[in-house]
Amino acid sequence: MGRAPPPSSASRLFCLRWRSGGRANGVVGCFGFLHAVLYEVQPYQLPLQSLNRSVMLLIEHQVRYELGRQPANTKLSSNKTVRRVYVRGGYVKWRALQLDTCNYSWGSEALTRKTGILDVVYNASNNELVRTQTLVKSAIVQVDAAPFKQWYLTHYGVDIGRKKKVIIAKKDATERKIEKRQQDRALDTHIEEQFGSGRLLACISTCPGQCGRADGYILEDKELEFYMKKLQRVQFLKGWECVQEDKGIDPPNLRYQFKQQ
Repeated sequence: MGRAPPPSSASRLFCLRWRSGGRANGVVGCFGFLHAVLYEVQPYQLPLQSLNRSVMLLIEHQVRYELGRQPANTKLSSNKTVRRVYVRGGYVKWRALQLDTCNYSWGSEALTRKTGILDVVYNASNNELVRTQTLVKSAIVQVDAAPFKQWYLTHYGVDIGRKKKVIIAKKDATERKIEKRQQDRALDTHIEEQFGSGRLLACISTCPGQCGRADGYILEDKELEFYMKKLQRVQFLKGWECVQEDKGIDPPNLRYQFKQQ
């Protein structure tokens, strides 16, 4: 980009009066005009730039939104802690420091339930966030499957996750409704296996450090398969670390072999 054009005479006069306190006459006015020509005084109180490109910065006020605040680093804990933070424009953000329960949606069933977060299992950005159980956006967590399992039982009459079928006596009208719903019922095998263990893989879709919540959605279809492969690889490498002395295989070679598979 080229050099900025020189300011107009009106803007020079504006800057001249602003710098001299409104006294733009006599010696002060002459000095202010020369200063405007030599140092390229810009309007709107922008930083002043001289001919040798040296910048004279104006003083900035230490307002709240210009501070370098610490990250929230929301932890997984039963002691729920949320703080109110004032930000630019007079707005308010909610900074969650500790959370363990939030709302998670089941997209294929158009269902949302409040459930507990049990564990942080994967984070694409940093494994340290998994070790410290930090809740951030796009982190993969395990949530309690009990609220979704209870809804599925009342809506479809199927107790998923159990090998033996449970027969529940209901009225004829209720049975007809359930039979009609079961015609369009479709459940992924991976999700059914997770219901058996009582834990569902979910992804956090909100920013706990800005809205004070760790809401998200349950993983399904291709996205679920992708993260299951990631978790299998992590578990495989953890198992290798336990038996590396017995196997005697170099870590980079083992990682490469697993990647090729």
